[in-house]
Amino acid sequence: MEGKEAKRLLVLEDGRPTPQYQAYLKFAKLATEKEREMNEARQGASQDFTKMRNWPITGKIFGDELQQARNQWIALGYKNEIEQAISVLKATGDDTSFLKTE
Repeated sequence: MEGKEAKRLLVLEDGRPTPQYQAYLKFAKLATEKEREMNEARQGASQDFTKMRNWPITGKIFGDELQQARNQWIALGYKNEIEQAISVLKATGDDTSFLKTE
């Protein structure tokens, strides 16, 4: 993949994000939210004996939800393709200031 091809995967000619990049951002946000939820629940469980005792069950549910969100990010959010395009742009010194972070 070359710089121009990478940039076309990320932004349209008018500067708006491509549908693929929009999907990437959407599913990245979902995965981040699931990870945050799991970490907050784990922290809460560590402060409550009953919750900690149930963490093997509860934690698996959170873990499964997080894994599902990550799988969706890869499959529906073009994670690998978008991250490859971003890496190409950074490696070639192309401007990446147009990239959205959320």
